[in-house]
Formats: sequence, structure tokens, C-alpha cells
Amino acid sequence: MQKRFKELTEREILALAIQNEEEDGRIYGEFADALRESYPATADMFEEMRGRPETRASDGDGGGAFLPAGGRAGDARRDERTT
Repeated sequence: MQKRFKELTEREILALAIQNEEEDGRIYGEFADALRESYPATADMFEEMRGRPETRASDGDGGGAFLPAGGRAGDARRDERTT
């Protein structure tokens, strides 16, 4: 049985958000691959939107935050409180 959003725990919400982010990245990658030959600039835009960690980590604008590899939600919250 599916839960209503308001019934989800913080951990379940985080898992859902991560799952959706990964699915979005996969879709953006498929768009990039399909467009690369005819529209390379647009394909590059979709690659950036894919949000691969190596792309976001190097963009320098601070908008590419990721949980550390193997990280947990508690780790991210603790880091936010100490910065």
C-alpha cells in the first residue's frame, strides 16, 4: 500500500528525492545522446542538467551539492549546521 506524502519519514522522503534525481539524470542523458550529432550545444546543456557529480563539483557556483559517497541524511544535516 502506498503512503501519502505527509506519512513518509524523513528518510523515505530523502530516498524518494534521490531516486527522482537519478531518474531525471538518466532522462537528460538520453536527450543529450539523441541530440548530440545535430545539436551539440543543446546536448551539452542536457549533459550539465544530468548532474553528474564530476560536472557539478567542477562548476564552481556552489549549486552542485551532493551527499558524500555513502553518506546519510544525518551527515548532510550535520555538515549544514557546522558551516
